[in-house]
Amino acid sequence: MPLRPHHLTVMFATLAPTVDTAVHRTAGRTVRPVTICYESGHRQVCAAPAHRLRRDQGGVVAVETSADTGFVLYAGTACHPTLAVGSGRGRTEFAAPICAATILIEDAAPRADRIPLRVR
Repeated sequence: MPLRPHHLTVMFATLAPTVDTAVHRTAGRTVRPVTICYESGHRQVCAAPAHRLRRDQGGVVAVETSADTGFVLYAGTACHPTLAVGSGRGRTEFAAPICAATILIEDAAPRADRIPLRVR
């Protein structure tokens, strides 16, 4: 079958619903999707590692990850390891909205056990 624009459209429409909710495999491990909740009410589902979060929906009020995936919260938008202020796994709700540019989704968040995060 030749690749024509209408063929690509049909293929994309068929695959798009499964891509966002699919379970991803990384190095033989299963990595589940991460759900980001914004103050606008928008919910973004993305895959780890290091996915760019939406910045047009206001601040992040909750992050929901699996045991295989975590997040790290940084003191600035540079996301430099020395600026890490907290990390976690599972469902976390923030007392105040957090700038989306300061959160990094990581596969198996290596710092998740070392940096306690105070949440409400």
